[in-house]
Amino acid sequence: ENIKVTHEEVINQLALQIASIHLSKTNILFNLFKAFFSGKPFQVGYFYSGNAKKEIEVLNSIHQPQAVFCQLIRTAEYAQNINPHLKLIDIMDALSKGIERRIPNEKFLFRQLLKLELRRLKKYENNISSKFDKSFIISEQDLGYLPKSLQNNCSVIANGVDYEFFYPSKNNSKKYDLIFAGNMAYPPNIFAVNFLVKEILPLLKISFPQIKLLIAGANPTLDVLNLKSENTEVSGWIEDIREAYDSSKIFVAPMLTGSGLQNKILESMSMQLPCITSPLAAKALTNVSKGVPFICENPNEYASVISNLLVNDEQRAKIGEQGREYVIKYYNWNNIAKQLENNLND
Repeated sequence: ENIKVTHEEVINQLALQIASIHLSKTNILFNLFKAFFSGKPFQVGYFYSGNAKKEIEVLNSIHQPQAVFCQLIRTAEYAQNINPHLKLIDIMDALSKGIERRIPNEKFLFRQLLKLELRRLKKYENNISSKFDKSFIISEQDLGYLPKSLQNNCSVIANGVDYEFFYPSKNNSKKYDLIFAGNMAYPPNIFAVNFLVKEILPLLKISFPQIKLLIAGANPTLDVLNLKSENTEVSGWIEDIREAYDSSKIFVAPMLTGSGLQNKILESMSMQLPCITSPLAAKALTNVSKGVPFICENPNEYASVISNLLVNDEQRAKIGEQGREYVIKYYNWNNIAKQLENNLND
């Protein structure tokens, strides 16, 4: 019998105390206004709360922790007045690089706003290097995008995949030929599915007029919803994303912008789906080899690889098995947890 366990229940088993602070829309707007004049990045302002800072300082005085761990530079402000033995920050992605890649694809006014945010992010990333004892980032590629001052004390620790959870079922019935999955309000994902539907799918429809694509993921924008057609389904939120992976033959992630390591690629390969992606996304992966994943640079290359896989069940199965073996070898949570533990003990 499968027993569903929430993340709150898991955290409660590990934590002495959990403090949850709600950020109201009014507070967020006020903080963004303050950030505009303070010179801090807008996303740092967005996630800042004076009440949260006070609560953290109270908890620090009560528990006097040996270490404080900040998740993303968006939370770095909360560590300002705390002096534990260790201050740690998980930078995760090179956020400034992600913003830089988005700028050419945005409309004029928002493009100017992103240029301002880019300047502030680069300055902020550079300044926080002296405020933390250790930092972590998700890939060698992202490490190279950080300012030199921050690279010197930053360790690469990748995301992992629960390969026992993301395990393919024995269901051989595939409703969809292709799948893209992710947060469908996230601009890099929106750019990717538009490229997939408007540039790659028309080439495939010449040989496969009935081809079916599933776009799966939460909060699809109007731009994404408008991609619906007889060939394309937009599902919105799916309770168990494994069902979406299991219903599809091939995972396609033609990422054109963004930064960091794409979890959706790791999850799909763990589910034994052949994965096709861009050089930008593939560079964040460890020791990629031919076909794990397939790497394409233009619509014709994507269409060619997809076409070959669609007509060759045996090759799809073989590539799927190789992808799962790759994930288990390089993105095993147990191994990654040991890397983090060893790093903290150094």
